Amino acid sequence: MSAGGPRRIVCAEARAAASTRDRRTRESEIPRRVLRASHLVFLRQMSTPGSVKIWLARWALRCEQPREFTPRDIAAWLLKWLLPDERKLPTFIAALFGRLFLSHLDAREITDGNVNFSFCVTGRFGHQIFVKQAHGFLKWQPQMKLERERMAREIRYYSDAARALGGDRAAEYLPRIVHFDAESTVVVMEYLSGFRVLFDVIFEEGSVPRAAAVHLGTYLGHVHLASLVQSSPTAVADSAVAYWNPALRAIQLEHVFSICFTHSTRGRTLAEDPAVMREVSLLRAKYLGYTFDPHDRLVLCHGDLHPGSVMISEDGSGRVKVIDPEFCAYAPPGLDVGSLFSGFVLAHLFRCQVAPAASRPEGTLVALNEAIETLWGAYVQVLRTREAVNTRELERIETDAVGFCLMEVCRTALGFAGARDPSRRIASSAALEAYQEVAVGLVTHCLTKRNAPAAAGGGVGCLFAALRDTTQLTRALTPGSGEGDHPDRLKKTA
Repeated sequence: MSAGGPRRIVCAEARAAASTRDRRTRESEIPRRVLRASHLVFLRQMSTPGSVKIWLARWALRCEQPREFTPRDIAAWLLKWLLPDERKLPTFIAALFGRLFLSHLDAREITDGNVNFSFCVTGRFGHQIFVKQAHGFLKWQPQMKLERERMAREIRYYSDAARALGGDRAAEYLPRIVHFDAESTVVVMEYLSGFRVLFDVIFEEGSVPRAAAVHLGTYLGHVHLASLVQSSPTAVADSAVAYWNPALRAIQLEHVFSICFTHSTRGRTLAEDPAVMREVSLLRAKYLGYTFDPHDRLVLCHGDLHPGSVMISEDGSGRVKVIDPEFCAYAPPGLDVGSLFSGFVLAHLFRCQVAPAASRPEGTLVALNEAIETLWGAYVQVLRTREAVNTRELERIETDAVGFCLMEVCRTALGFAGARDPSRRIASSAALEAYQEVAVGLVTHCLTKRNAPAAAGGGVGCLFAALRDTTQLTRALTPGSGEGDHPDRLKKTA
């Protein structure tokens, strides 16, 4: 994003988008323009001249009175003619309309995220919408090709999740989709004003409203429940095929289950432990949808539900919105639960390091390790309302959740999660070393112990117990804290 601030959409953008140049030529120019970080190049990038740009024009008319240009009755007349069939609107009228009503719109690129390009579009009177476009490559690594159709799969997830949640819950937990252009692979949705990315909040604050943890567990419980109560194996198989998502699954296989064990010193050390790598191989197979006995169940999963894919309200109420489900897949329920756990684990370790003397949260706030336990409790409560799973199946979700959590903890702590790389928050090399060492120690300790019976400290209990000992974690995370304070002792005493 340039330092000069948002750029304006001018009528030239509408003309350029409406031109008849070969689409392949246009798309070949997209990477160069994107890498130059031009703000409102996104209108020129859109393949279809009508759909999204005219939607923006209609949106501008609805929320703003263009008093500078024309009386209200003329604006209403234009809106009436735009509504019936936007694709039949002549190009010269679209260009004229863009000159009159789109020239004042500003757009700001949202730089968070590793996969797609996102913009916040703001009108003259402050109304905002969110525009996201999928290109044929990975934003974080433009040399990596991707299918553009992934955006349609994301929209399908929103639709199926909304159906599982029901009307009121869907409105509570999901953003409102207002327009989707399949040809341009662009989605327009409500801009979540008054919300922040949960990943940033937990690292900066070290606590969350208890209600947020309950909401997250409730959301996941209801979305997973709809899949678990499906009695038809055919329906499950059809859903698994529809959500196969090969391109993005390949990215996860590489970055979550492989690359951190080959491209880092600590990862290579982990890879020398046969017991650890057996667990990694098992989790990789489960991520791909392999089941090993009747207790393994598959559900509709968000697929990348770390706290970076959750927005939390800034008013302290704990309201949450789930976003960015492009990695959606039919997979074990523990995949989503573990992904959520992972961000809280990483933030908890970070807070133990940077603010070890922080006072205990009061009122409606809970510490991050307590938030994980609250989230899990809310999730289990929903599953038990319909008796969707038996005891053995719930135990399997537990062990899978801990396993997938630890995979995310490992790859993120070691710097293989793009925008969530811990070196962006930890400036001291010694502190970063200690942070990574403790994270790897936690992975080594819990990855195999999770398979023990709950009475013997297995399942989620092994993770919860390790995180509760904040004194020990703080000592381990403090560089040069003394002999015997090496983070590996976490494995021995947790």
